[in-house]
Amino acid sequence: MIAIVFNIGKYILSLKNFLKEKGNRHFTIMMIPHSEKKIFTFQISNFIIFFLFLIITFSVYSIVLYSIQSRKISSEINTITKTLNEYLSKKEIYDDVLSANFLVFSEYQNELKKIFSSINLQDNKKLWKSTFDNSEIYRYLNNKYSIHNTFLPENIYKIYSIKQKISDTQKHLDEIRLIMEARHELFDFIPSKWPIHGGQGYKTSDFGVRLSPFLGKTSFHTGVDIAWFPRTPIIAAARGYVAEISYKSGYGNTVLITHKYGYQTLYAHNAQILVQAGNSIEKGDIIALLGKTGRTTGPHLHFEIRVQGKPVDPWPYINTKF
Repeated sequence: MIAIVFNIGKYILSLKNFLKEKGNRHFTIMMIPHSEKKIFTFQISNFIIFFLFLIITFSVYSIVLYSIQSRKISSEINTITKTLNEYLSKKEIYDDVLSANFLVFSEYQNELKKIFSSINLQDNKKLWKSTFDNSEIYRYLNNKYSIHNTFLPENIYKIYSIKQKISDTQKHLDEIRLIMEARHELFDFIPSKWPIHGGQGYKTSDFGVRLSPFLGKTSFHTGVDIAWFPRTPIIAAARGYVAEISYKSGYGNTVLITHKYGYQTLYAHNAQILVQAGNSIEKGDIIALLGKTGRTTGPHLHFEIRVQGKPVDPWPYINTKF
């Protein structure tokens, strides 16, 4: 063991001496000018030459490595920049689509609000909450966080899914709108409006058989009597046109209006008539002033509804909210 250590030490010492001997050797460099100027000489050892060689080699290696890494990084930056630009471009498109969907959905909400109001739903607010607050479309479109993360894959799917749902719903909404328009037109021509302005007045005589206040015996009453203050405006119960303006011994100043679907309405005992025969009338238009002309016990409106020329009980029409 001691011999091995001794041999190693001896080898190291000889290597040290060898390097010292070789390293201390010098090269002489002489610079001889073409003129008679002094010759310039200097010496450089092997150690310095070896050190300079290492520096130059390391520098060249570093430059080459930097160049390779620089090109690689530049390529990655270009790829990232391209991807980012594509992302921003697509995000802008998807944001536009999402904004458009939100706008359409808002219009859809407004349309349904009108429909709910027009059909006088008793539990309007509860139905609205059930319809929208629990809907996937409402939850997603009303989530601002989702809008800022539009480009996420699941959000892109949701955008197109919701767009399709809105499109399908819009078709149903259009159908509902057409039905509602038809409904409004239908009920515009049905005499359901209370015939005294502001819903005023009270019924004093029913439709049907009654004891006549003039004859003292039973007779058939072809309408209902609604009493109120003289000269209160009388309004049309439905849309139509004025078919007849007349004065009758029993009815006094009388207005007869013809409506669609075989309906006619008659307004009698008026103090003053404000329309002329042939006038087009909208539902709720003022046509006369309440009075007591003709044979009457006091100021009131005698109101009739006729279907195909035959009197029917007006009360179910004007006492029901359509």
